[in-house]
Amino acid sequence: MTRGYRVLSRIGSGTMGQVYEAEDTSTGKHVALKVLRKSHNKDLAARFLREGKTLALLSHPNIVQLVDMGQLDDGTLFLATELVPGGSLREVMDRGRLEHGRALELVRQLLAALQAAHELGVVHRDIKPENVMVGDGDFVKVLDFGVAKLLADTVAGLGEANLTSVGFSIFGSALYIAPESVIGQPVDARIDIYSTGAMLFEMLAGSPPFDDENPAVLLHKQAFEPAPTLAQAAPSQTFAPELEALVARALAKQPDDRFRSAADMSEAVEVAMRTFAPARPVPAPSAPAEVVPARPSVQDRAATELVRRPKPRRLVLGGIAAALVAVVAIAMAARGGSGATARTRPDVTSPEQAATYLSKGHSELELGHYQQALAAYERALRAAPQLGNDKTLRANLLKVADGKDSLAIVLALDLLTALSPPAHDAVVAYASSGKLMDPRHRAMMIAERDGVADKVDRVQSAILDLQQTSSCDERKALIAQLGASKDRRALPALKRIRSVKCVEREATDAIGRLEAAN
Repeated sequence: MTRGYRVLSRIGSGTMGQVYEAEDTSTGKHVALKVLRKSHNKDLAARFLREGKTLALLSHPNIVQLVDMGQLDDGTLFLATELVPGGSLREVMDRGRLEHGRALELVRQLLAALQAAHELGVVHRDIKPENVMVGDGDFVKVLDFGVAKLLADTVAGLGEANLTSVGFSIFGSALYIAPESVIGQPVDARIDIYSTGAMLFEMLAGSPPFDDENPAVLLHKQAFEPAPTLAQAAPSQTFAPELEALVARALAKQPDDRFRSAADMSEAVEVAMRTFAPARPVPAPSAPAEVVPARPSVQDRAATELVRRPKPRRLVLGGIAAALVAVVAIAMAARGGSGATARTRPDVTSPEQAATYLSKGHSELELGHYQQALAAYERALRAAPQLGNDKTLRANLLKVADGKDSLAIVLALDLLTALSPPAHDAVVAYASSGKLMDPRHRAMMIAERDGVADKVDRVQSAILDLQQTSSCDERKALIAQLGASKDRRALPALKRIRSVKCVEREATDAIGRLEAAN
C-alpha cells in the first residue's frame, strides 16, 4: 500500500471500513491504519474525516493518538493511529466477571479519557467494550470517535457544520445506549456516563443491565425500565454498598440524576476502590431470602413501581410515550409530588384509588404541574379504564396538548387515545398542524400505531417541518417530498425557502414541478 504505509495484517472491520496493522516505511513504526470503504457516501466520508479531526483535537494518555490522515494514492481516505497492543475490553469481559478492583481501575482510566474529551466539547456517543482497548498492565485506550457529537463551540473551532440526518437517528450500541438517545431527547456528555455505568455493571455482574434478542425490546428497556441492582443480577456475589450506589447513579434514567461529569463519577469510583468488599460466594440461605437493593434512590424506587404496575389492555402505551411516562414518574418521586415514597405507596388496584389519582391529576393541573398531573392520570386510567369518559379529564388533556411543554404534549396525546371514546382526532390534528416539531413527529408515531395515520395532513406537516428545521439535509428531503405531493399549498413555503442558498436549486425544481402539475 502506498503513501508510505505497508500493510502487515488485517485487524478488523466496521461500518466505515477496514482496519489494518501497517508499517510506516519511513520510520519502521507500526500503526493502526483505518481505511474508509470505497462504497461510501458523502456523509460517511464527512464522519470519517471528523473522526480524524476529533482525534487531532484530543491529546490524552487514555485516548488513542492520531499519527496521520489523508488520502492514499488511489484516493481512499485513511486514518493512521497508534497501534495499541493487547485486546479489547470485550475480550476481557468475555472471560467472565472481573474482580471488583480491576473493573474499577479500568473504569477510572476510561473516565479520565472521557473527561478530557468532554472538556473540549467532544461527546463520544458510542462507549462500549469494543471501543476500549486494554493493553499491557491493564492500560486503557479509548477508540473510535466516528459518531462523536461535537458541542457548538467545538464545531465552530473545527470550521464545519453539524452533521445531521433526516428522521430520528440513534447513535450508540443498544446494550449501552442512554435513555435520552432512545427517545430522541437532546443529549450531552452524560450519555457517556450512562454507557460507562452499563459497562461497569456488566464487568461486575457478568451480564449487562438490559438485554433482549429483539433490538426494539432492548431499546424499550433502556428507555424506561429501571436497572436491576448488582445483587439482583448476580445473587451469588456480594457487592459493597458503594458499588451499588455508584452503578445505580450512573444508570439513572434522568440525566440530572446521574453524575454531573466524568470527573464526578471518577471521584465516586476512587471512593469505591478504597472501600469495596472483594467478591465472594454467598452461602445458600435455608429459606428464600429477599434481595434488598443497596441504598436505592427515590427515582429508582419510583421507576420500579411504575414498571411493576399491571397493564390493562385498554391502555397500552407506545414505546416512546411509555418511556416518557417513566421519566415523569421519576420526576414526581424526586420532587415528592406524590405525597409518599414508592416503597410505601400502594399499587393502584381499586376504582376508589383510581378516582383518587384522577382527582389528584385535576388538582395538579390547576396548579400548573402538568407532568405530575399526567402521571396521576396515567395511573388512574391503568387501574380504571372506565374513567376515560371523564369530561374534565378530556378537557384537561386537550389543554396540555395545546401548550408549550414538549414532553407534556406527547404524554397528553398518548393518554387521549386511552379515553372513551379515544380522542384520535386530537392526535391527527397535532400530527398535521401541531405548533412544535418534535411533538408533531411523536403524534405521527401515535397515529401510525393506532391506525389513523391516513387521516394526517402530511403536506401541512411537512410544510411546518420545512419552516422549523435548520438542517439543509432535512430541508432537501422535505422539499423533495413537497415537490412530489402535487399540492399547491406547498408553493408559498417553497418560495420562501428558496432564498436559503443550500437548498436554492432543490426549491426551484420543486416549485417548477408543482406549477407544471397544476
